[in-house]
Amino acid sequence: MKGNGRKNKAAVFLALGLAVCSGIPVYAYEGTQMIRADEHTVDTWNLGDDDIIIYFSEAGNGMRVVDDILYDLQFKDENGNIYNLEEPVAHEQCKTHQFVMGEVSKHKKNSNGGCTVKIYEAKRCKVCGYAETGALISENNYNPCPH
Repeated sequence: MKGNGRKNKAAVFLALGLAVCSGIPVYAYEGTQMIRADEHTVDTWNLGDDDIIIYFSEAGNGMRVVDDILYDLQFKDENGNIYNLEEPVAHEQCKTHQFVMGEVSKHKKNSNGGCTVKIYEAKRCKVCGYAETGALISENNYNPCPH
C-alpha cells in the first residue's frame, strides 16, 4: 500500500512540474504595448530588431481609425510626409520626373454622415508634384465620419 502512495505523490509532483514548465515559454515574449499620450493611442508591435508604431484614435463607435487624413485627396510618402493632391499640377514643365513611392488616399463623404477612404499604391514626382495612382490597397467605410 505504501508503494502506491509514493507513486501517487510522484505523479502529482510530475503533473505540477510539467504544468509549470509548459508556461515558461509564455514569459519569453514581449506582448503588445499600449501607451496613452495626447489623445492618441500608440500601438507598438515588437518584431525582433524592428518595432512598428501606429497612431490611432478611438472613433465614436469604438472603431479604431488611422489619423492621417488631412485632405480629401492626398499623397503620403515613405517618410510619412503628406501632400495635398486636390490642386492641379502643371507637370508638363517637368523635364524628368523624380518619383518617390507612397500611397494616395481618397476620402469621400457619404450622404449618411459616414465616409469611405480608399488607399492606393502611388508615386509622386518630388520636382513638380505630379502623382500616379496604382493598385487599390484598401477600402474602409466609417459611420460616422471621424475625419
